[in-house]
Amino acid sequence: MQNDGMVQTGGQAALPGGIYPVVMPPAVPAPQYLRPLRQPLYDTEIMPTASTPSELAFFQRPLSQTTTYGSVTKTAAETNLTQAAQLPTPNQFSLFGFLVQCNAGVSLANFVNIYETCVFEFTFTGSRLYLQIPLAQIPQGLGPTGFIYGTTGTVVTNGIPHVKNIYQFNLGKYALMIRSSETFGTKLRWPNGAPTIASANVRIQHYLVGIYYTAI
Repeated sequence: MQNDGMVQTGGQAALPGGIYPVVMPPAVPAPQYLRPLRQPLYDTEIMPTASTPSELAFFQRPLSQTTTYGSVTKTAAETNLTQAAQLPTPNQFSLFGFLVQCNAGVSLANFVNIYETCVFEFTFTGSRLYLQIPLAQIPQGLGPTGFIYGTTGTVVTNGIPHVKNIYQFNLGKYALMIRSSETFGTKLRWPNGAPTIASANVRIQHYLVGIYYTAI
């Protein structure tokens, strides 16, 4: 049985194209007036060198607003969220997993300081905690890898930079469905104190991996 790009196999939804890592049971089926897209939700925040915070909040500042620190006005290069902490009506999102990525030019010292004592927290329907885990366990997914010989340039990654490398998330048997009336967000917290960030601000991007259902 095939339905809008999702193939039903033994009661599970096999996503086309090999983009996602596993055969993942979808959430409660979306209404027929919504189109499923292989489209993550993503957001960007800046970890500054001065007045470094002990937490960063994602999905709270949508397009056209500035990052909490660093005064970067958000365009499509930073986020695809159009409303703070929720989806526009009638859109829905079936969540399969998480990614977090520092900019490719981050120094090793800054990378270690960010990851070493950071806690990743995803909340849904207000402040209800759905996942709390050390940030080092959240991979970055597809991205650059390797090094540059003869210069100071380098590329630091968390996990193998591969399209299938995500932190897989589900609720027992099914993906979590986020509806337009429900709030969500992620915090990166450093409970032992703000990390030391030297030389240059660090750009951190966060992705919710899944199927985005939008109005036809």
